[in-house]
Amino acid sequence: MARLQGNFELLGQPGGHLPDTGGPFGSNDGSVRLATAGASGRGSQPSFAALNGGNGMKAERNILYNVVGHAEKGQMLALMGASGAGKSSLLDCISLRNHRFEGCVYLDRNPVDTHFFSSTAYVHQVDMFFATLTVREHLTFHAMVRVKKEVAVADRLRRVEEVIEAVNLSKCSESLIGGPQAFIRGISGGERKRLSVATELLSDPEIIFADEPTSGLDAFMALSGTWMFGARGG
Repeated sequence: MARLQGNFELLGQPGGHLPDTGGPFGSNDGSVRLATAGASGRGSQPSFAALNGGNGMKAERNILYNVVGHAEKGQMLALMGASGAGKSSLLDCISLRNHRFEGCVYLDRNPVDTHFFSSTAYVHQVDMFFATLTVREHLTFHAMVRVKKEVAVADRLRRVEEVIEAVNLSKCSESLIGGPQAFIRGISGGERKRLSVATELLSDPEIIFADEPTSGLDAFMALSGTWMFGARGG
């Protein structure tokens, strides 16, 4: 999911159209090879080791190879595939949350730099909230901690109200977030997903990466969430 100020590209094929600049995420042939040995499964490194023929040797397997992608300015783009196909691994790589791969990521045909992290947001699949905070308290806390220090406190608080209105959380803004692990009944599943998005919108990012933002939602709430991303993309 992205609202781009410029074009965003992932170069992962030998002989691609974009030059390899030899940057911090570049390689000689421009291929995306996730070649880190580790355990398979969500949240682990994007390749796995398996015993080979019972001799105790570990065989390395590439989950993603020769991957090339392109997203236009203002476009909402979805990664689709079967479970275990490498969607989350690819998302982690192109968002640079995982650096252990070979390949290049470009923004406006230029290799991404440190500014990329401050201009992007990542909505995690798993909600990470304090159950005893209200929706407004949660957003206010993040606004005070994560928004640039040059922004005045009054502007941060104003941004919190704008985001609450944008993601349609006004009716539950004073409700506890809650959660089953805290044994506190709080906001609904759809409201929790929207709160995850709202948290990342506080900094007004240029690009939003969202890992399964509609999982666990009914059809109406999933459609509402999709509309929200589409409206943001313009």
